[in-house]
Amino acid sequence: MTESAPSSPARRDGIAQVTGETYRITVLNSAVVRLEQSPTGSFEDRPTQVVLMRDLPANPVAGQEDSTGQVQVHETGDLVEIVTDDLHLTYDRRPFRTQGLSVQVRGGVSSYRSVWRYGLPAPTLGGTARTLDEVDGRTDLEPGILSRNGFAVLDDSASLVVPEPGRFEPRPPGSVDLYVFAHGRDYRRALRDFYALTGSPPLVPRYVLGNWWSRYHAYSADEYLELMDTFAQQGIPFSVAVLDMDWHEVDIPRGSAAGGPVTPGPSGCSPTRRRSWRHCTSAGCGSRSTTTRPTVCGPTRTPIRRWRPRSGSTPRRSTR
Repeated sequence: MTESAPSSPARRDGIAQVTGETYRITVLNSAVVRLEQSPTGSFEDRPTQVVLMRDLPANPVAGQEDSTGQVQVHETGDLVEIVTDDLHLTYDRRPFRTQGLSVQVRGGVSSYRSVWRYGLPAPTLGGTARTLDEVDGRTDLEPGILSRNGFAVLDDSASLVVPEPGRFEPRPPGSVDLYVFAHGRDYRRALRDFYALTGSPPLVPRYVLGNWWSRYHAYSADEYLELMDTFAQQGIPFSVAVLDMDWHEVDIPRGSAAGGPVTPGPSGCSPTRRRSWRHCTSAGCGSRSTTTRPTVCGPTRTPIRRWRPRSGSTPRRSTR
């Protein structure tokens, strides 16, 4: 199950908007403000790979459910100030810089740490790790949207624009597209707004929560079949079998495509894969999988293909 981009535009004028020759500031709700900078003066209203919709709910501050969500915009000379229930933005109308663009979180989160300044790191409680390759023990997480300092930043500057489902366009060079979250420590409200922007995460199929076997090793067909028999003899339930790299040729001449070889073996897969897949099906394994290299394989390769066990066959379950 995957999220698809909506067919309707993601345009959202917000509850307040200030536009200049090369910048646009949009208040999406009391706690989320979008900051755009474009050298060409063109701004993006279509969905992107990250942001699907920009029609955020009002999400009033806890304890202020009767708040009208009004925004105060003050423009004096070369200064723009925007004040909501959650934030106070100050901007000097010049190209985005640390001294000229800031967002202060209101509500007494911290007397000196609750101010975000453009270009400076925004410490958070952490997000996710893109990959666990070569990880042994602890690993650093990418930035998240929850922070003890009360603010976080979603940087959408590098993602592609989605003018229509299945089609992607790069942004003009030098474009900046940031979403500043100023929810204080109301983490539930921050998550609601994040999902309103990006779409709710799809639930994983139940079978992927079972036991997997994946090892980057040049198995022969006999070795792989013996491995699966060993699991069965020891009563270990087995949900997903992965042939890591042995579904294609691996001895590729130097200078070929970087990132991993993609030349299939005979009939599209190796003899190891064909024999092992048949055996795995008869053993009632819930799913099969191969490893691909997205930078090389392209969109036509499907990394995980699920099939149902043969009629009358059921996956073994542990009695322990």
